[in-house]
Amino acid sequence: MTAVSQVGFRKATPFSWVSVYFFSYFFVFSYFLPFWAPWLDSRGVNSEEIGLILGGSLIIRCLSNLFVATRLTNLTYLVNGLRALALGMLVSMIIAFLCGSNVWLLALMTLVFSAFLAPAVPLSDVLAIRYVCEKQLDYGKSRLWGSAGFLIGTLISGYAFETLGPDAVLWMMIAGTAGMFLHSLKKPTPGLTIPEAGHAPTQWSVIKVLADREVLWMLLVTSMIYGSHAALYGFSVLYWTEQGIEPSVIGYLWAMGVSAEIVLFNFSWRLTKKFSVKDLLIIASMGVAIRWAIMASTVQIEWLFFAQILHAFTFGVCHIAVSTYIQKKPQGMTVPLQAIYNAVPNSAAIAVMTVITGFYFDSLQGGIFWGMAAMGVGALLLCMKQPKPQQYNEAVAQD
Repeated sequence: MTAVSQVGFRKATPFSWVSVYFFSYFFVFSYFLPFWAPWLDSRGVNSEEIGLILGGSLIIRCLSNLFVATRLTNLTYLVNGLRALALGMLVSMIIAFLCGSNVWLLALMTLVFSAFLAPAVPLSDVLAIRYVCEKQLDYGKSRLWGSAGFLIGTLISGYAFETLGPDAVLWMMIAGTAGMFLHSLKKPTPGLTIPEAGHAPTQWSVIKVLADREVLWMLLVTSMIYGSHAALYGFSVLYWTEQGIEPSVIGYLWAMGVSAEIVLFNFSWRLTKKFSVKDLLIIASMGVAIRWAIMASTVQIEWLFFAQILHAFTFGVCHIAVSTYIQKKPQGMTVPLQAIYNAVPNSAAIAVMTVITGFYFDSLQGGIFWGMAAMGVGALLLCMKQPKPQQYNEAVAQD
């Protein structure tokens, strides 16, 4: 094994380095996800343009994930790469603040920010998993700090938006990315070690992975499930604000969703023991249909909080299903399949639906959620058409 030499100003344990990076990233993301559309709206960008910008952002995240996937096994530049991503996010947000109301420049900076944003999650996950293999940290405890960052961010973001104005969102994102970059300059000690040549499994090509009909089925079902979140991610804050709901309450609604997700993840091992991947996807699909039907029918706060609790099912259960599915695949298939999962259902599907939602939001308003509910019904029907699993001679990932 060869040790990787990392440059840094001060030392940090692997646990603290990774945990704070997770926290900072998801703190920033908690502002970008729900409040970037309202911030663009405050700069004079209309709904159709917002839909195109957010859709383009997701496409860039998709392409960025696929590009990074081919370099996930290169441990030598991993920490420096995460530093560069944090710096890129910081610079793009500062430039966005200086863009005024120029739609083209705002769109460009959103795309640039997204290009730096997307690879940070898989790369930081790779770093964390490598340290887990070297018995330097507990992944679950470290990743929980990311959820904590998102939860704290959502609790603060609505209040900041309401009391300080839309630009508070951008300032908090600048502060968060600055903190992420400054923290990343610390030197994780001990550094990573590189496995000797010949010990790592040969990585499958994307084409070879997509030749599996069951993989295509999984991607299609999860694309329907995740794509149905487009109206929530892109336009729920605008819609709820127009309905008279205060931004601080909207922040609490988002916090409720991630809180339910955290609770679910703490018991995920029980779900994987009791339910199959297909069963979990059926549960997620049913949650999608119910959740968006509620949001299409009412803006009463009590019902919206209940609908947000269902985030544990529409996102959390689906994510657990996919993670379980990937773990059962051959080792050489896991990295490209994870990258495809991040790029297609988690990015491209949401991107397409965000653009479509942007064109119809002004005319349909809350009725747009009926379309999202229909996607849950479609996913449920697809769940019943699971192809026969393909047999492989290679060892599976958990062996």
